[in-house]
Amino acid sequence: MKKKWAFNKLSSVISPWRVFSAGLLMLWAASATANPILSPDKESISLAPVQESVDTWWITDAPLDPAAPPAQANPGSCPEAFPGLSWKQENDPRENPGTTIAIDKSNPVVWYCRTFRYEGDPAGAYALEMGPIDDRDITYLNGKEIGRTGQWDSQLAQAYDRVRVYTFDHDSLRSGSNVLLVKVQGYSVDLKWGLYVDRTRIGDARHILSTFYAYNFLATAFLIAYFTVASYFLFLFLRRQKERENLAFAVFGYLLVIYQFFRTQLKYDVLDDFLLWKRIEYVVLFLLVPSFYYFIRSYFRLPKKKWVMILDRAMLIPGTAALVFIGIVLFTDDAALWSHVNVQYNQVLLCWPAYVGGAIGLLIYQLIKKDRDAYFMIGGVVVLLAAALVDSLSNVGTLNLPRMAGYAFAFFILGLGLILANRFVRVNEQVEELNATLEKKVEQRTSELQETLQEVRTLKVQQDGDYFLTSLLIHPLASVHVDSPLVHVESFARQKKKFQFKHRQSEIGGDINIAYAIELRGKRYIAFLNADAMGKSIQGAGGAIVIGTVFKSLVTRTQIDEAAQAKSPERWLKDCFKELQDVFCSFDGSMLISAVIGLLEEDSGFLLLLNAEHPWTVLYRNAEASFLEEEMMLRKLGVDGFDSGFHLRKYQLEPGDVLIMGSDGRDDLMLPGKGEAETDSFNEDHLLFLQHVRNGKGALEGIVESIEKSGRLTDDLSLLRVGFMEDPPVDVVGVSAKRKESKAQDLIQKAERELEEDPDRAHRFALRAVEEFPASDEILFRASRVTKKASKKSRSGLKQARDLAERVRIRSPHFLSNLNHLARLAFILGDLPASEKHVKKVLEQDPENEKARKLMAHLRERKESA
Repeated sequence: MKKKWAFNKLSSVISPWRVFSAGLLMLWAASATANPILSPDKESISLAPVQESVDTWWITDAPLDPAAPPAQANPGSCPEAFPGLSWKQENDPRENPGTTIAIDKSNPVVWYCRTFRYEGDPAGAYALEMGPIDDRDITYLNGKEIGRTGQWDSQLAQAYDRVRVYTFDHDSLRSGSNVLLVKVQGYSVDLKWGLYVDRTRIGDARHILSTFYAYNFLATAFLIAYFTVASYFLFLFLRRQKERENLAFAVFGYLLVIYQFFRTQLKYDVLDDFLLWKRIEYVVLFLLVPSFYYFIRSYFRLPKKKWVMILDRAMLIPGTAALVFIGIVLFTDDAALWSHVNVQYNQVLLCWPAYVGGAIGLLIYQLIKKDRDAYFMIGGVVVLLAAALVDSLSNVGTLNLPRMAGYAFAFFILGLGLILANRFVRVNEQVEELNATLEKKVEQRTSELQETLQEVRTLKVQQDGDYFLTSLLIHPLASVHVDSPLVHVESFARQKKKFQFKHRQSEIGGDINIAYAIELRGKRYIAFLNADAMGKSIQGAGGAIVIGTVFKSLVTRTQIDEAAQAKSPERWLKDCFKELQDVFCSFDGSMLISAVIGLLEEDSGFLLLLNAEHPWTVLYRNAEASFLEEEMMLRKLGVDGFDSGFHLRKYQLEPGDVLIMGSDGRDDLMLPGKGEAETDSFNEDHLLFLQHVRNGKGALEGIVESIEKSGRLTDDLSLLRVGFMEDPPVDVVGVSAKRKESKAQDLIQKAERELEEDPDRAHRFALRAVEEFPASDEILFRASRVTKKASKKSRSGLKQARDLAERVRIRSPHFLSNLNHLARLAFILGDLPASEKHVKKVLEQDPENEKARKLMAHLRERKESA
């Protein structure tokens, strides 16, 4: 068998003018002639069926020997050449001769026969072109085999869409009558199969091959144009990725180019693998219509309504089906199954009806909305769908027409060109309108902006004036008035909000530092406060003014009122917290503030501290920094319902100790990134401030410098520094503090020993022990018990004992022995509600406490008797 000429071997014989002329004649090539006579002066003749003529194609399924000589020397038809066989005449190529002739469905084999004449002496090379044959064939001319395609008796499809072009020498031809036989074995036996003889030609090899390739090259030229258009839309998408319709159309265009290329015969010049090309063709076909739908869907901006959401979700069903069909094609080799799935399920039942209906529905919706682009697009879509329908009907054998989708797509491109032109005209009109009125609009807009800018400037001046007046109110409140040889207090504040008012630079915020010296029970204390009001600028400044005013009022009242000076430091701090809490709760949560408030006894270094959800206090001792607090004590001032658990923390400072308190601005830092690729990050390590204190060696100036070097401040920053006895040698005074504690223990022990013999002396010893070392809860508790026993039920003595026990409760609210003792004192003094309150707290912690249970029983008896 002589093989088909390769494309690269024909480049020398297929001249450009022949390709061009063949392209003009390709539509004529399918025409039929009633007198097929080939001669040296004719390039080719058509062997297509002829209506109502014996000089046409004949078909039989009877056994036939192609090498047997004809019964007549110059037969005029196939029945004359091979008499005695059951021949059927084919006059219409749209019939299904294979199905009507073949009887054995298990081995569907038929013979196609055609006679033609040659006048003259054959010379040179000739070629035979036949249309697609389903599925394999062996072709004979005058008993000689001139070509074959496909593996005979194979279970797999071989080449049912392949156009046969067989070349042969002039020796196979003869003057006069020639007999052409084509033995065909079908594959798609339930559909149209056999020889599609509508484009069968024979003639000069160069002419046949040039027209054959010209036809395919012309189709490829269209594909190049489509590929260029698809690439243009892909480029538009890459430039503006939010316009997804460009991507959808590019995908659709590429898929159509691939599909149409696989419908040409050039693919077999690239690689002679029928199943591979057919597999890719079906995969592309399953994706083609969905990509077209998603182009329509993404082109129009649909409203965000429920029906649009339902439509998008419903389209997932045919999309999933298409993926299943692709899986069938990829993992099976049954081309008949592929065709069945494509026709019955893809094109008829599931995918195409859903996507085509959805696309048309969207276009109709846009037409109803009078979208001008939809008017232009609908025409191209209708033509494209009609061409696709024709191709589908041709594929199943209902029609026998050339593929139309490729040409219809050109019409669709024209429709898109009109849409783009329409868009360009609209944009151009808008630009012209803008240019015509641009100067006037610029002047009008400039005037409006100037007026607005003037209003903003006026408001800015008024606002800065408000800021300035507010800052004037804060300055006298945020002050440190401590003149002590033992305690040194410093403050630093830098507010985030900066402003200028009448050439005056200032700042405003919610951070505040306050420190005053007060006297309580004859001892000098340093009352200090570091607070941070929630909110920025004026809101935070308002909170700072409120807490500064209330705290200043408390301090002033203490300085001038002897009754206030008679309070214990624990009671003073509790009353201070309660008064501040009552004030801020009156704002119903719109003004909250965190704060650290403390009392430091000037002589002894005894410290009482409360922390209302403020950053923890730092103790700088012996060049090391650590936090005093270990957990949250109280919620912010202004958060109602959390004052019932009020308690204080007590500490004994040593000479040389430094307390550093600060707002959360000390931790709110934007840390610079490390390396070129790293970006700045927000600080989340609260331990970083301890390093700043160590770097600054406990000095405010050094601490601030270390903070600013580590990152950028993002909030108000305030720091309060309290140093205790920093000048004397630390070791010497430290021994003195230990001696005071030892002396206090000796005094309380003497008080307990003297209690029976001299209660008054025991009472004096107990009070001296408390004065000597007030930091010890145990000494306070034992002094209260001594005072109770020494009072001999004197009411003033009992009250004094209760005051001592109350100081212990404020410091250590879970001290059970003290709570029992305090409850007993309240019972004796007749304060039954307070006694019951303390007893309940004991029983909550220790339900089996014998003393508490007995006292509760007495309380119940007292209530019943009352």
